[in-house]
Amino acid sequence: MSTIKSSSEDLTLNADGSNEVKFQINAVEKASINSSGLFTSTTIDATKLTGNLPAISGASLTGVGGAWTVITSQTASASSSLDFTGINSTYSTYAFVLSDIVPATDTTELNLLTSTDGGSSYDNSSANYYFATLSLDDAGSAQNTYTGSGYTAMRIIGSAQSMGNASGESGSAIVYLHEPSNASTTTKCSWTAGWINQTAKNLIGVGSGRRDSIADVDAVRFIQSSGNITSGKITMYGIATS
Repeated sequence: MSTIKSSSEDLTLNADGSNEVKFQINAVEKASINSSGLFTSTTIDATKLTGNLPAISGASLTGVGGAWTVITSQTASASSSLDFTGINSTYSTYAFVLSDIVPATDTTELNLLTSTDGGSSYDNSSANYYFATLSLDDAGSAQNTYTGSGYTAMRIIGSAQSMGNASGESGSAIVYLHEPSNASTTTKCSWTAGWINQTAKNLIGVGSGRRDSIADVDAVRFIQSSGNITSGKITMYGIATS
């Protein structure tokens, strides 16, 4: 056995210039450190690792299908709308997690609008969107399926029964935006939502919708059917597919 060690001072291995410090076993390189400090190893035993991993971007990971990467979050404070831009082909699916959205105006709905110009404008004219939703209340009663045909927005929370804004009343949802950068088809959304209406009933709803015209979508807006969004948080994620 050969040993290189130092018991009372630093041990220095030096490679001049741009050369590397190489580690070999039986004349086969197993690891190296280059002049920039980058450590490369043919094998790392993850069971031996301790400590904290540094923050990394999920967009840099490969071979991890289904990973959710946080892109941005917005918290409402008497907000007229919450807008999310920067949607592009990096992800084929985007997810928006809506937490405890409280409307300023009682008996209203939370809607979604789309943009094709980076958020400079949002489509909100008649016949811009088609969608359908179905909800169930806490008494076990199924609400009428609300089918939007030629509507001004996609209705995410409060489809058959509206949202309440009294103490303890709010709405939450997960909204998926599918293939938004595909300009050869209509961009589609799907969602699940839970909320408390103006009479303190708890409801669950599911829905899907699409914009009417064929175009890419590069921004979305969440907005109440009337009035501001008093409070709540929306986080945008990109979902990796490979």
